[in-house]
Amino acid sequence: PAATGADIDYVIEHANQVLADPLTRDDVIGVYAGLRPLLQPVTRDGQETASTKVSREHTVMEPVPGLVSIAGGTASEFATVARTVVRSPYASAVAAIEVNISCPNVANRGLVFACDPASSHKVMTLVREEVPRGLPMLAKLSPDVTDIVEIADTVLKAGAHGLTMINTTLGVAIDVDRLRPHLIAATGGLSGPAVRPMAVRAVWQVAGAMRVGRIRTAPIVGVGGVRHGRDALELVVAGASAIQVGTAAFNDPTAPERVGRELEQLIAERGFDRLADVVGIAHERFTP
Repeated sequence: PAATGADIDYVIEHANQVLADPLTRDDVIGVYAGLRPLLQPVTRDGQETASTKVSREHTVMEPVPGLVSIAGGTASEFATVARTVVRSPYASAVAAIEVNISCPNVANRGLVFACDPASSHKVMTLVREEVPRGLPMLAKLSPDVTDIVEIADTVLKAGAHGLTMINTTLGVAIDVDRLRPHLIAATGGLSGPAVRPMAVRAVWQVAGAMRVGRIRTAPIVGVGGVRHGRDALELVVAGASAIQVGTAAFNDPTAPERVGRELEQLIAERGFDRLADVVGIAHERFTP
């Protein structure tokens, strides 16, 4: 297919949302148009399913097989994206939905949903209404809050079956030659090894609240700065029962598999047979 003028303007418009120096039509030196599904096709009865119902207006990605992560700019958009996922040709491949509420709420001056209990509750409630009963729903939380236990309690009461902690934390990088922020929005998400202590702290606090009955017990997925098995083990013993690997995979696509092997070996070296045997064990071995 050939790209239309509207297609070109669409790409330029969205690119300019994150560029300090806006692009124009004069900057376009070539155009390639093609069809690309936003989800990897699956097969049913030997036939590949179509992707025609997936809109380019929504970002739908599969961070791991079976887990679909969704985001939105308003509470209703979260619900729309959830509806798109569960009604798409790929719905049978969805094992769980991760609701990334660590997104700016455009209807509330850009305040991140996960920083406000009321906004968090509203998003999870609307998404829950769209998700079939029995399909697990995880809430991905931000570390940029005063009390992450309060937010965790709110989303669990709203219907979340588990928690993913943490998303990136806000940072600013400034170009000292041009004397202005690198990013057009000034702030951006900081990830990688620097945020791991924040992730461990968040998991530790929420898991601790669960252990003493302050909030309902639910699975925690630990994420943030995991590069090696030891990083993953730190999150597990703090209370996470599963691990996500993100930034490390940018320069090492094998990182998730490698981290899993290293974690398994570390657990065995410490005399345990199963991951479940060490989940949250640091709480049992710590005396305040």
